[in-house]
Amino acid sequence: SPNTYRENGRNCGNWIVYVQHNINGHIYITSYWHLASPSVSNGQNVNPNTPIGKMGGLHSVDECAYGVHVHLNLFDGNSWNIRWPNSGRINPRIVMPQMPSQGVYFTR
Repeated sequence: SPNTYRENGRNCGNWIVYVQHNINGHIYITSYWHLASPSVSNGQNVNPNTPIGKMGGLHSVDECAYGVHVHLNLFDGNSWNIRWPNSGRINPRIVMPQMPSQGVYFTR
């Protein structure tokens, strides 16, 4: 089961939730930036149906955002370090080739 870690207090990103995944024995980390509020606790196990937070992106609380959205990042878990949030970043299409093009809107 994936584990979660969340942080806030950033001028850019507002609430951020990190989720650790084990896919075929390899560790990946996904991060979800610009959340208005998280729906998970640190260390909580989640599954694909677990809501992790509410989308945010209002410039009044997040200086890097100008509209409601969520920002997804994917990291190689073997080279990622929370102190350097961009370490180990990889192209999500390497792991998820069915990923839609940039700017595609998701609906539930």
